[in-house]
Amino acid sequence: MRARGERLLLVAVALGAVAIQLPIFAHWLSLLDEGYLLAIADDVNRGKVLYRDVYVDAPFPGAFHILAAWFRIAGTSVFASRLLMLAAFTIFAVLVYAIGRRVLSRGWSLALVVLLFCYRI
Repeated sequence: MRARGERLLLVAVALGAVAIQLPIFAHWLSLLDEGYLLAIADDVNRGKVLYRDVYVDAPFPGAFHILAAWFRIAGTSVFASRLLMLAAFTIFAVLVYAIGRRVLSRGWSLALVVLLFCYRI
């Protein structure tokens, strides 16, 4: 019974993460960072090499390669990058709750998730 309640809370956290993001999903403007990542990931898919063919001022190229792989699956678009962010934040919120439950009470774990949701907004 207790394990079922925990699974339901994990599902509720996931649904809450999606619900928090849906109103801003298509109505926010973050093209400075979003467009930068999108353009570089598209360059990677076109065969260009980071730091040689494409100027990158960030030292960790993994994000560009992950996004490029996602674009090979979903197509290169702002919509596809926002879908990836929706999924990534939802998974992040569920993991924060699950890890929080290992060391905190249920109430404190949920409070941690609420703070995470406030940060996202």
